[in-house]
Amino acid sequence: MSLFRLVLVVVIIYLGLLFSGYGVLIGSDKNAAGIGLQCKYLTARNIVTAQFINGENGIIGVSNCPLVKKLAITYLNNQTAGLLSIRRLLTHFRW
Repeated sequence: MSLFRLVLVVVIIYLGLLFSGYGVLIGSDKNAAGIGLQCKYLTARNIVTAQFINGENGIIGVSNCPLVKKLAITYLNNQTAGLLSIRRLLTHFRW
C-alpha cells in the first residue's frame, strides 16, 4: 500500500509541474568568472537552464538560484499557468 501512495504522490507532483509550467532546481554552477549563475531546473517535459547575474550580496543579481521557478508556457491554449479548472480542461479536449 505504501508503494501505491508513493506512486500517487509522484504522479500528482508531475501533473502539477506539467500544468503549471514550474520547474524545481536540480543544480547550479557559476560561470563567466563568477559573474554569471547557471541554474538547471527539472520541469515535467525536460531540463531547462536559466542564466542569472550573480551578486554575492543579492542586491545586484541573485546570490542563489530560486528553488522553484516559472519557466514554461503550458500547452493548454498556449496560456501561462493560472487557476485551471477541471471543467475548462475537459472542454478543451473535444471528446
